[in-house]
Amino acid sequence: MSAHPSHADDDLAVLASSPLCQVSACPGCGVVHLHLPSMTLRFEPAAFHEVARLVAQASLALEGSRTDTAVPAPMGAVHPPAAPESLESAPAAAPPRRRWH
Repeated sequence: MSAHPSHADDDLAVLASSPLCQVSACPGCGVVHLHLPSMTLRFEPAAFHEVARLVAQASLALEGSRTDTAVPAPMGAVHPPAAPESLESAPAAAPPRRRWH
């Protein structure tokens, strides 16, 4: 990956920012910078899009796995109705394993 000759962090355009990280890009060479607290990762745009797609997919999978574990309901949340009587008398099954573990 070749860097733009006059590449400097001051030249980067900030694309998104949060307290945890920042994503910026060099207008000259197009390299995308993912700034984390202890490091900066640099990607060609196509590679960044692939990593972003993969992280989004993992995030959705992680959210889906929350249904497999007991997560406290937010304050004011409505609790689901009780299980039908036929299920209440069944022996308790082992908790399901997390899909991503």
